[in-house]
Amino acid sequence: MNFIDEIEKKIPVIKSNDPDLKKFGAREHKYQFNPTLTESEIDAFEEKFRIRLPEDYKLFITQIGNGGAGPYYGIRPLDIRKGPSDFKLAKNNPVDLAREFAFTEAWNADWIDTFDWDENRPPDNLVDPYLDTALISGTIPICHYGHGNMYLLVVKGQEFSHIWFDGRADFSGIFPESLETGNKERITFSDWYLDWLNKA
Repeated sequence: MNFIDEIEKKIPVIKSNDPDLKKFGAREHKYQFNPTLTESEIDAFEEKFRIRLPEDYKLFITQIGNGGAGPYYGIRPLDIRKGPSDFKLAKNNPVDLAREFAFTEAWNADWIDTFDWDENRPPDNLVDPYLDTALISGTIPICHYGHGNMYLLVVKGQEFSHIWFDGRADFSGIFPESLETGNKERITFSDWYLDWLNKA
């Protein structure tokens, strides 16, 4: 059974087992999907932003839906006109897809470990560059985990097609996602989504 078939088979079962939408995030996505995108829309998006989308993600948004049911608060729709943005900052800064994602290992700012969190709130001159969308260039924020933290799909750079976690809203940095604690093996969009399906 392929990725798409598994989604089509399992989502109705998960939905029927949660009629009151009590699972985390279910009230947000309601186990429904947005309309799909066409291949021509995807081609135009890739040409406009000078990227290529991972094949499993492309299958999802063209055959299942452009956003909807998924982990946590669901899969965010891809804005094919404006491109992705990050809502942690008041300016809702766009994410630069033309630049490569810079990280290949987990990252956090050096000052995080030395700052006196008991007595102070970090000043803007530390927080603003820490939350800058330049740090997630080359990614699409595909899922809101909560508290402003996001799952990222890398679309440009060495980590192409892998899922990363942006925990900067809680000052926990940016790091690669895995299917289990301690496992350093990189995962793709389909790995990550099917893991949710199998656990939901």
